[in-house]
Amino acid sequence: MKANKDESKYLLLLSRIIAIIAIFTFVILFIPYFNPVRYLPQIKDWTYLHFLGNAMNIDRLFVADFPGIRELFANNAIGTFCGFIIGLFITAQLVAAAMLTLSKKPKQKARGLMLLMIFSLLNLVTNLAMVADVIGANLSVEKLGYTQLGIHYTVPVGTIILIILAIVQFGLGKAFRKKLLIEKGLYIKMSRTQRIENVKGFAFISPYLIGFVCFIALPLIFSFFSSFTYYNITAVQKWYGIRNFVKLFTADNYFWKSLYNTGWYVFISVPLALLVSMALALLMNMNQIRGLRFFRTVYYLPSVLSGVAVYLLWQWILDPNAGLLNNFIELFGINGPAWLYDAQWTKPALVLMRLWGVGGTTIILLSALQSVPQELYEASAIDGATPFKKFSRITLPLISPTLFFVMVTSVSGAFQVFDSAYIMANGTGGPNNSMLFYNLYLFNTAMADQQMGKASAMAWILFLIIMVFTVIQMVGAKKWVYYEGGTSKK
Repeated sequence: MKANKDESKYLLLLSRIIAIIAIFTFVILFIPYFNPVRYLPQIKDWTYLHFLGNAMNIDRLFVADFPGIRELFANNAIGTFCGFIIGLFITAQLVAAAMLTLSKKPKQKARGLMLLMIFSLLNLVTNLAMVADVIGANLSVEKLGYTQLGIHYTVPVGTIILIILAIVQFGLGKAFRKKLLIEKGLYIKMSRTQRIENVKGFAFISPYLIGFVCFIALPLIFSFFSSFTYYNITAVQKWYGIRNFVKLFTADNYFWKSLYNTGWYVFISVPLALLVSMALALLMNMNQIRGLRFFRTVYYLPSVLSGVAVYLLWQWILDPNAGLLNNFIELFGINGPAWLYDAQWTKPALVLMRLWGVGGTTIILLSALQSVPQELYEASAIDGATPFKKFSRITLPLISPTLFFVMVTSVSGAFQVFDSAYIMANGTGGPNNSMLFYNLYLFNTAMADQQMGKASAMAWILFLIIMVFTVIQMVGAKKWVYYEGGTSKK
């Protein structure tokens, strides 16, 4: 009993030390900058706020006297970005330390410890990136021949302190976790053989990890960084703060127009596509119909055809004068609309094209329908259930996971609609910009206007929008999605 009390006291002391380090880390980030009388001017380099202000001052000085020095502007932008990210990580460390120290629930303590270690490691990596950026900036100064002007970048003292604190905090977090597992009897020491197996496992997955870092993670980080910069590929990439986002929301009518067009398309096309797909899947699941294999192939065929060829085909079908669709409905005495040339009919035309290509979703729903046990239908028939009752009480609940998957992917895909609008409107947005969807405007901003910073900001806004809708669907799924082990309700 005494040993357990000693262990608990040790863990409490260790958690408090970690929290104190987090508080001290937070303090050295901000407090020195607010020293009003500068009694200790030498400590001003401890704060990133001073470093960031100095970097932006260099931008202002050089933009007038030495235009075109994109290397220095890029280094200043990277340093500023790293500074703000470090501030976010340190704030997150403080919150995680509070969870670890103040929470009485073991799960909350474990979450706080995990978050503290993660953000300590991220803080360490970002500070090392800051050091690398300073080194790169000095190399740029030397290459450009501006050393005689007295320009020299220095690593802030706070960077070195934060690197040391991040290492100490991460090490203490690992020690705390080990002691916690030992106290609960969950700690398992790995043998030499297990360590070798782990090394082999990481070696086998290293090609994927390298590819993920180089082709996914790093481009994502660069895109996020670029969204806070003025970046037009051929000129200076300089820190722009949140002005890209502010201008999009306050001074860009095309941004709101593209959001409206995309939202209209999502809320109309996705429900209609799901209804048509479900209807087709139910029809093709009826064994009484002859030639089912032929119909399944026919409905799935549009999903495997080349997108560009299909859109060119639809341009001819929707032609107001010689198009197949208008010529067909004229047989019934109806004058067809101008479709792609009338702002009121452009989006319905694209929705019609979307419904024509629901074969892939139909096959997914058909496979879900065929996995429903027939014994349930037979038992319900004995109890006198009507076809509607069978569908609502047996079919829908059992295929609800598949419906949920189709719904999430369909909403995400509809928000990213691009190729159909780009080809059908020749990249212009169509009459009265009625086909100026969000991704099309993003593409034109990046490629035609070469405003990569603004385009990156738009990409992250779209990511947040899709993320919000996905979270809403996942939360709502708890009330209607049924899984084999029971419903998803808690």
